[in-house]
Amino acid sequence: MPNKDIPDAHHVARVCPKNRVIRDGQGRPVGVFPQLYKLREKTDTRPREPYLSASYVEYFGNEHSQCLKSCVSTSAFPIKPADFMVILNAGKVRQIGATYNLKLKVVHDTANKSNPAYAKIVGTPHDATHAFLGALAATTVSLLISVEDINR
Repeated sequence: MPNKDIPDAHHVARVCPKNRVIRDGQGRPVGVFPQLYKLREKTDTRPREPYLSASYVEYFGNEHSQCLKSCVSTSAFPIKPADFMVILNAGKVRQIGATYNLKLKVVHDTANKSNPAYAKIVGTPHDATHAFLGALAATTVSLLISVEDINR
């Protein structure tokens, strides 16, 4: 079975480019913009994005800092030191989705050969103004970690 449910107590990490980070008056990161969770629309060169990509944190073990380093190093695209990782609890993602009548799945794609920890958040709305995106963004304030700090 290529997709396996990630347990509620486990986490996924999603790359957050520096331009999606909300900063306070002193420039400290305090949250993310809801657009971080917007699915990409169809273009001439790619289809409509069907799910959000992430990494299954606990796939790499129990040592949190090492798991995050592994999430960064196994990414399919280069992640810059100025970028961030947003850590989401799988159960909380499902719970927030249920609040908006969304049947979300947070799954580990076990068939992905290039990234063994590849995860998907399936069922998020395509509507960029959907309240779910803001609710999900509001849960990440204390779970935003800079890639620079992860790689230390």
